[in-house]
Amino acid sequence: MSNQAFYSVSRSPPNQMSQSGVYGPTQFDLNGPIKDEYKESLGHLGSGVGVSSQSRGRRRQPFNVMNPLTMSSTVGANMEESMTGHHTTAPDESTTQSLPFQGHQYAPSFRYQKNRNDDVQKGTLRGPVKAEITSLDIRYDPPVTGCEIQPYVILQDEGGNVMFLGDLGELKYRWYRGAKRLCSMQRCGKGAKLQCMCCLKLKAPRYMSFFCSVEHLQKMWRAHGQLHEDKAAEPDAPLPISWNDIDDEIDEPTDWQFALSRSEHENGLMKSGGAPDSRYALSRKFPPMISNIWAECSQSKTYTPTQDDIGRQLLLECVPVLPSKGSAPSTEVGSWVRKDTSSVVPEPDPPPPRQFVQNPALTSRPDPRNTFKVLCYNVLAEIYATKQIYPYCPMSALCWNYRRNIIMRDIQNYDCDIVCLQEVQQNHFDAFFNPQMAKKGYEGIYKMKTREAMGEDPKCVDGCAVFYKKDRFAVMEQYAIEFNEAAKGSFENSPGDWRSKLRRLSKGNVALVCVLEELRSDGLGRNRRKRRICVANTHIYWDPAHADVKLWQTWILCQELQKMVLGRDLPLLLCGDFNSTPESAVYELLSTERLRDDHAVLTQDKLGIFVQGELTHNLPLVSAYASVFGVEPKHTNFTGHFTGCLDYIYYSKNHLQVTGVLDIDSDEVLTEHTALPSVRFASDHLAVVSELAFL
Repeated sequence: MSNQAFYSVSRSPPNQMSQSGVYGPTQFDLNGPIKDEYKESLGHLGSGVGVSSQSRGRRRQPFNVMNPLTMSSTVGANMEESMTGHHTTAPDESTTQSLPFQGHQYAPSFRYQKNRNDDVQKGTLRGPVKAEITSLDIRYDPPVTGCEIQPYVILQDEGGNVMFLGDLGELKYRWYRGAKRLCSMQRCGKGAKLQCMCCLKLKAPRYMSFFCSVEHLQKMWRAHGQLHEDKAAEPDAPLPISWNDIDDEIDEPTDWQFALSRSEHENGLMKSGGAPDSRYALSRKFPPMISNIWAECSQSKTYTPTQDDIGRQLLLECVPVLPSKGSAPSTEVGSWVRKDTSSVVPEPDPPPPRQFVQNPALTSRPDPRNTFKVLCYNVLAEIYATKQIYPYCPMSALCWNYRRNIIMRDIQNYDCDIVCLQEVQQNHFDAFFNPQMAKKGYEGIYKMKTREAMGEDPKCVDGCAVFYKKDRFAVMEQYAIEFNEAAKGSFENSPGDWRSKLRRLSKGNVALVCVLEELRSDGLGRNRRKRRICVANTHIYWDPAHADVKLWQTWILCQELQKMVLGRDLPLLLCGDFNSTPESAVYELLSTERLRDDHAVLTQDKLGIFVQGELTHNLPLVSAYASVFGVEPKHTNFTGHFTGCLDYIYYSKNHLQVTGVLDIDSDEVLTEHTALPSVRFASDHLAVVSELAFL
């Protein structure tokens, strides 16, 4: 058997883009115009892209050459007939229109204006308004176990008004899962992404045709090739025909359709795809569509795949409903619109565990009752996790629902007493971090950045959060430092061009400061003297072209912190993403308590923000990682466009001592998927972790 094309790569094997009852074009289909020879057969779209030319002697083309943006309403009419079973006369060529939405699916439906006020405001009559689902989208394919899937639905009424119903209760949902398709390599268990087409031609057991990767297919090829030879040697095996022969006269008409009967639906099962057996099956260039048995698994808006879903496709059905009054059931209107996914994949294995490196300066291990662990981590806010910034990272791995699980897994594994996070959105703090951390025994406080221009929408602004184990510490004091307000207090109405200074310095960054008090006893049932510690968490401005802004924010932070701790002799813990490398002015100021007057940032200060000789502070700060290794880590930020150390844990050396730190992941681990973030790393930053001891 020739190995000229022994496998196919497709979203839904083999070489099909949907197993569902209708097909909504996606971004994967934008590869070229629709071929004229397909138009006569597009009416058979009942099982996704089961496009087969019925004209004799016509050579089939790959299915993904269709451009949905050039599909005419003739196609939509045929698709509607496929979905509803009712014939719709296609308009002539002069009246055809391009579909306005990616994923557009024609499914007529109706909705009522909710009340008379809506009628008056919208100028409509009381009663149903014709609408249709124009887009049903399941973002971030493939689905991952434990990662909640949230559909996005858009409706459009007769007047062209677009309605997004993602958060409203005017839709009904049904989720199904298909048959398992797992890699046939022993002890693999991953969902299939490849399928051997020779197995289909030879009618080998279908479960033996699936593989999760080219690597596993190559490893299995010797045994798998023997399977082909054995099947071809069977007495009733059809004669092999060259893969590249034109199947002129031997195509059989097929009617691939989505079969769903009322009785099957009531039983929660339905079947899609499937083509009749053919004595000419060996000659086909593309195998018949795989049959799939769909079992209903949920009726909620969202669905979270489980371990049992690995290797299964998921299918979502959605239909608009008319809202009802009281306890009356809602009324379904229009047709159920369907959207499927590729096979569910397991959550990737975590990176290799990082090693704890002890401080070589210590001669003995401190009393564990005097030690505590600190985590500093920029979690990469959802608003910044875009394909434009991280083009090497799959969209599914940029999805917040995916990344948040990895972030929480890492926080749990580090098991720190104090956790300082940056780039935490307000809505994520309220809906995810605070409740999830509470389950793990933490309490937390939060401060959002000040960005008035963005309206302070919690979905558009991030900030800093501090969590602490509530059985170890209690918060006694809490403060927020807003650098915008500090700039106003320093320069507003001052001599010179103070407005330019304010515009330059007002970037919305903040620092969150709290005073924690220990709760533990001495282990003998006696309460020891309660020790307190000041914890500060900040995120300094990011832009490399604004080194003066970074320096000014850091200097203001030091001035405020020394007011809090020096007079009270409080230990200080300063964590943050300072967006500054060890060669920067910020690092020099923090580590040496002053900045030399001839530093480039000061000599290039055209606005007169700094006063020569004032760039000092009195905080005896030491970097935890530099104390252990002698230098800072090579990188804590590792992206496709920058690598370097930006994140630090500082402590006051007259009150605290570092006992050890977690080593940084190797370049080999970080570059496994090009850079960060990736399928194994949730953020573009690495968490820095240190253990400290009270002196």
